[in-house]
Amino acid sequence: MPDWLFHIALPYLIAVIFRIKDKRTVIIGSLMLDISSFLFAFNEFTNWFDQLTLVNYLTMTHSILGALLFSIAIAFFTTNYLRGFVILFISGLFHMFLDLFQYGADIRLLWPLSFTKFSFPIFDPTAKIMLILSIIFFIIAIIIEKAEYLKPKIRLNKFKWTVVFLLVYVILSYLSIPILSKENVYNAGFLKNHENYYGKEIALTRAHVISKNEVEADGMKIKIKNKDLEVGGIISLKGIYSKDGLEVTYEHENNNRKVFGSLIGGLIGLFLLVFGGFRNGFYYLKELLLGIIQKRKA
Repeated sequence: MPDWLFHIALPYLIAVIFRIKDKRTVIIGSLMLDISSFLFAFNEFTNWFDQLTLVNYLTMTHSILGALLFSIAIAFFTTNYLRGFVILFISGLFHMFLDLFQYGADIRLLWPLSFTKFSFPIFDPTAKIMLILSIIFFIIAIIIEKAEYLKPKIRLNKFKWTVVFLLVYVILSYLSIPILSKENVYNAGFLKNHENYYGKEIALTRAHVISKNEVEADGMKIKIKNKDLEVGGIISLKGIYSKDGLEVTYEHENNNRKVFGSLIGGLIGLFLLVFGGFRNGFYYLKELLLGIIQKRKA
């Protein structure tokens, strides 16, 4: 995926252009499918979850049904369910649309009817142009948006239905694990019987580089034959697997840069969720600063 900075900047600009008042819901919808990325990042520091378990259950967030179930579930928190659902679902689909065109993307759009991966790679999500475009989009949005001073309203009385639809997603993911185990590098089948994958193309997602010629995927060391990697990096690769190592056939993605971009994007997203917009936030911060100055003068 592009980092969160871009995932927030473009939808937010579109929301400003079309004068969508509920920009908070647009932001949530733009990021909700990346609950997987959030939990993976969280697990990097805590190791609370088994990596294999996370992959098995979170692989399908990027699908039409995944976007639908998450939109249905989260919309129960909004004051206008139908409007909230529509904004969340469209934002989720737009997120997947952006992901389809990045290098290294494997989007299973039709899950669970089909496990076919879709990808039309045309850009590197870590390229500097993505950062430049994000900044440009934010600047344009700030220039043309109007302050609305809308207070956040959250409805909690139907939270039980949110749990129900999230459980539907979890159950469908559980039923999908046997099929995933036949093709995903982060599965028990590969780790237990990796020799069955000789001569086949495999994917390494969020693999840790432990030496110049090796990466570690769920504790299994794999030699990389034709790539000079940075020790300590987190990478995504595809290649033909053999007992001699992995012959890389697909784009090497440096996730360290992407993680940094997503961290900045997450902070901006939090700012927008709290204040509902840049101009709102600037107004409240200005009032807060003036209040502090007046108290000091008094």
